[in-house]
Amino acid sequence: MALAFRNVGHSFGDHRVLSGVSLEARQGEILCLLGPSGSGKTTLLRLAAGLEALQEGSIDLGGALLAAPGRDVPPEKRSFGMVFQDHALFPHLTVAENVAFGLAGRPKEQARQVVAERLASVGLAGFEDRYPHTLSGGQQQRVALARALAPSPAAMLLDEPFASVDVTRRRALREEARRALKAAGVITLVVTHDPVEAMEIADRIAVMEKGRIAQCATPEELYARPASALVASLFGEAQRFPATVFKGEAVTAYGPVPAENFADGTAVEVIVRPEAVTLAAAESGQETFNIADIRFLGRDWLVLLTNAQSPMLEPLRARVSTLEGLETGAAIALRFDPCGTFIFAA
Repeated sequence: MALAFRNVGHSFGDHRVLSGVSLEARQGEILCLLGPSGSGKTTLLRLAAGLEALQEGSIDLGGALLAAPGRDVPPEKRSFGMVFQDHALFPHLTVAENVAFGLAGRPKEQARQVVAERLASVGLAGFEDRYPHTLSGGQQQRVALARALAPSPAAMLLDEPFASVDVTRRRALREEARRALKAAGVITLVVTHDPVEAMEIADRIAVMEKGRIAQCATPEELYARPASALVASLFGEAQRFPATVFKGEAVTAYGPVPAENFADGTAVEVIVRPEAVTLAAAESGQETFNIADIRFLGRDWLVLLTNAQSPMLEPLRARVSTLEGLETGAAIALRFDPCGTFIFAA
């Protein structure tokens, strides 16, 4: 069983939103659509839900056609559970009544058991008689998730489901949602603009850029082997710096990076993660950079470096485990670890 998008294209007037998108979300898998605003991720979700008429390509579920130009199965007949940012709970119904809303026609005792199981799966056992206004935002979103899962849908569609939840509760909510979704074994498609959220909840992530899939892979693959500058810059607090290749090196304002696969004179972007920046006392003749600021982050320190010759350039961020020999205002040498440094044509 899979939810499959095949060569999907869509436009709003003259504005091209999706172009040639092909993607499969598999049974029991949580697949995240990740990308900046305007990349097409929410439009793709709405096409899957049947909230927009498909213009190009096709969408099928387990081999059954859901949408193609001129053919659209109504949203209520697509066997999808949907969760949106605003919860959309019925304020006049109790938590149990909200969760049971999609169970009309089932025997009362069976419905009661399903409600109890779904609430327990999201950590809300005992909340059956509460009303939505008495719950926190995170609890309301968990009720919305339980309600969407209650009818045992073939697939779940979630659109920025945690965006309105307080940041202090967001991580715990993501963990609870992932456990509930994996336990249910459904196909899950989640839209998010938050790379950390995508890595914490997804089995695979499809990074979208300008209406296309830039790369679709596991979080580990995206982090270690990004296919584009956008993908590389999304993860690990990476920074992007312009550079030009000269004698096999990309020359940046913070020093050279090996670039053997690019011809001299090629304009490139160098993507650097903070943990890939190694600091050391300068030796004779080495280029140095100034420590502009140091911030304690708990397990390590963030060191901000500047180049006196390029004062308007964004400071380079480095993460270090010790401050031995480092202090604000000092001059320091640096090198880039290839494992956290990437180069792409500009």
